[in-house]
Amino acid sequence: MKKTFYIIGGVIIVILIAIWLFLLFADDSTKTDVYNRFGLTGNNEEGIIENVIDAIVPDFLQKKYLRQLTTKRVIGYTEVSVASSTLVYFVEGGTGHVYTIDPMVEGSENRVSNVTVPVATEASLSPDGQRIAVRTGNQADSNLTILTKNGESFDSYTLGEKVRDFTVSDSDTLLYTQPTDTGLIGKELDIETKTSKTIFEIPFREATIVWGSDASGPHFIHPKTSHYLEGYLYQVKEGKFSRLPASGFGLSVEAINDSVVFSKLAEGKYTSFIADTKSGESENLSLGFIPEKCAFGIEALYCSFEGSIPNDFDFPDNWYRGEISFTDSLWKITVDTQAIKVVDMFNVSGREIDGISLHLGKGDVFLYLINKNDHTLWVYEFPPQSNPE
Repeated sequence: MKKTFYIIGGVIIVILIAIWLFLLFADDSTKTDVYNRFGLTGNNEEGIIENVIDAIVPDFLQKKYLRQLTTKRVIGYTEVSVASSTLVYFVEGGTGHVYTIDPMVEGSENRVSNVTVPVATEASLSPDGQRIAVRTGNQADSNLTILTKNGESFDSYTLGEKVRDFTVSDSDTLLYTQPTDTGLIGKELDIETKTSKTIFEIPFREATIVWGSDASGPHFIHPKTSHYLEGYLYQVKEGKFSRLPASGFGLSVEAINDSVVFSKLAEGKYTSFIADTKSGESENLSLGFIPEKCAFGIEALYCSFEGSIPNDFDFPDNWYRGEISFTDSLWKITVDTQAIKVVDMFNVSGREIDGISLHLGKGDVFLYLINKNDHTLWVYEFPPQSNPE
């Protein structure tokens, strides 16, 4: 019985080998006939496939305007123009290491710092990437490490003061707030000489600062955003403190110069407004988003939001606490045209992106953002026809 089984098996193997050799060495006309017998060319007896459809270019051959730049956790970044090219300087969370990356060149990431800042959680960089402030630890008033470019490396020192909010200004000084018994003091530190001076005082401690480009401002100040707290917006300009016509529960703000975008709870909904600080006039944008997920461009406001705000009594507190997240699209917002969707980031990337820390690069060619879900850095390159003039 076994002998018969082996003989049958051997015959089958020989037949299969013969068929394989025939297909391998047969000429093209013979192959066509063979394929026709298996129905691989439809019903055409000549073996010619009609109505050929244009090939679809695979995704990896198409230019991707929305791109993930890093796999590292990014806690601060800036775009820097170098000669005729563009680089992004960014700081890695946890280590405080500084890297550069070309947003147009895959695999161009390069570490440029020789300093480790343990438990680095937040960073701000000067516009040229030469001066960087890095927070150590998760405490609200924890220390800052100041990094200064020196040749091919960075020098560092620790600022021996408690620091709440901070930014490196366009004039390469450090702007920060220091808590006191009665409120906050706004200060400017000359990074080179390590000397500081007071530029304003705030009569409450739990404040959010939207910093201006330099010490003179304008800086915009409001209490920490909360559904349960009625917030008021203030402006400090040239050392003068004034109140602006924006207030409400859950108040959140993004601002630049004379333009302010703010959101608040209005008639049971989280609603967004745009205001002019000179005229004092504001206009309802008929939609709701968190202004901290926005950045001002040359001619418009660009925001990362899902398109709708959850009907949740605890919003936006639960978003700040990280209990909920969004699957965002990028939107262009103007007073005249309202909101135009630029790109659906989930459909393009297949990733759930909750955009924060938005920044428009030089000429509004690139829009950068950090994905709040994993703190990776992304870039959207505006297609040529969409570039602002």
